[in-house]
Formats: sequence, C-alpha cells, structure tokens
Amino acid sequence: IQPRPLTPPELLQQRTSTSIRALRGLVKQINRRHRRLSIDIKKVIRAGENIALDRDGEVLLIENKNLQTALNNERKRRKRGKRMGLCNPSNPSLAQFFSPSKVQAAREQANAHETAKINELARKEDMKLQRAIFREQKQAELMKQKEQRKKERLEAARRREEAKAASTAKRLIEKQQRDERKLQLQKEKEERAAKCHEAQLAKQALAQASKRSTRRATAGSKRDGGSIQPSKSSSKCHPQPTPVESNDIPSLTSATPRSDPTIPKLQVSRSGRIIRPSNRSLN
Repeated sequence: IQPRPLTPPELLQQRTSTSIRALRGLVKQINRRHRRLSIDIKKVIRAGENIALDRDGEVLLIENKNLQTALNNERKRRKRGKRMGLCNPSNPSLAQFFSPSKVQAAREQANAHETAKINELARKEDMKLQRAIFREQKQAELMKQKEQRKKERLEAARRREEAKAASTAKRLIEKQQRDERKLQLQKEKEERAAKCHEAQLAKQALAQASKRSTRRATAGSKRDGGSIQPSKSSSKCHPQPTPVESNDIPSLTSATPRSDPTIPKLQVSRSGRIIRPSNRSLN
C-alpha cells in the first residue's frame, strides 16, 4: 500500500472559493497569470460561475423556506388559547367532564364568533372603501361643478364684453347722427338767415331808391313850380302820387348780388339769431 501523498503547505494555506466574488477574483488571477487560455478553459470557468450562481439561488430558496416554516411554527406556538365556556364556575373545585357533543358545539360557537368577527371586519373595510369611493365621486363632482362655473363666468364675461362693444358702437353711431343733424340744422339756420338778410338788404335798397326818386321828383317840381302853384286846399284834399321812375327801382337780384364784395358776410349765432352788421361795416 502506497502512502497518500501529502498536500503541499502552500496549497493548504489557500482556501477554496465559496462565493461568487471570490470565484471571480480567482478567475481574474488565472487570467493575469495565463494570458493565452484556450476557449475550452474559459467555457469551463463560465459554467462554474453559472453553477455557483444556481447553487447559491437554490440555497437561498431553501433557507428562506425553512425560515418561513420556523416563523409560522413560532406564531402557532405563541398563539393564545381561547376559552370555550365549558367550565362550571359554581363548582370550580369539583371534577368536571365534557362530552364530545359539548366540545363540538363550543368549537362551532367559537368558529361562528370568529366568522362573525371576520365578517364585521370585512363589512368595515367595505364601508371604508365605499366612503373612499363616495369621497372621490364627490370630489370629481365638485371639480366638474367648478369647471362648469368657470365656463359660465367666462361665457358671461364674453357676453358682457360683446354687449359693451355693441353699446359703445351704438352710442358712437347715435352721436354721429346727432352731430349730422346739428350740422344740418345749423346749415338750414344759416341759409334762412342769409335769405332774411338778403331780403332786408333788398328792402333797404328799394327804400333808398324810392327816396332818391322822391327827392328827384321834388327837386323837379320845385324847378317847374314857378308857373303853377296848387292851392293848399286842393293839395290837402287830393294829394297827387309821386311819380317813380322804373329805372330808379332796382330789382332784388340786381340790388343784392351774392358775389358783391361790399356786402358783409352774414353771421348767425348758435341759437339761430342773426347778428346784424354794424354801420361801419355797411359803409
């Protein structure tokens, strides 16, 4: 029998990699030592990494499962027992026996109590959920009403702006019409005043012409009055009309032409009253 070869001391000091990080470090060391590794060796290294990863995952799953089982067992062990109500409190010192039917009835009662408790909790949760839904619906309704009120306010503001613009345009049109009527009335007043002034000037010219013809007739009668002198009584009873020459009576158009620069410009006040020209302007 050959003796088993001893492991060299330098290999005894090296520890086997038990984690992914240590395995990767070992692979990096091998890569640094041997730059030209074959493809097969690299495949073996990658396979080892994958196996290590799978093994670590399996170990973690098993460990988690065992810890969960231990936790459930500990919860069951620490769970307090509940009274079933079978003991008779009137004789606590005496021995008491319970039939299987009583035990079953007590268990059913306890289960019914637990079921009622669970149902009550479910009912409370349902009510809580219903309140949350109602609160969300109310909030949505409030937001909808708020948006509706906002739209109504914007629509009312738009209508007010349109009504204001229409009223402003209407006032401007009415003001323009009033101004036009005022100008028309002022123009008509000026035309009437001009006509009246022309009539007055024509009347004055006619009166002056009649006066001149009268003075001429009087002067001629004085020159020819030496031979014939009418009596006072006959002149008083039968006054003779003064002859007026037709050439001395100017017409309206010839007496007051509009284009005559000597006639002063007619002035009319705002109330329509004619402002008479002064004697200086007439002269």
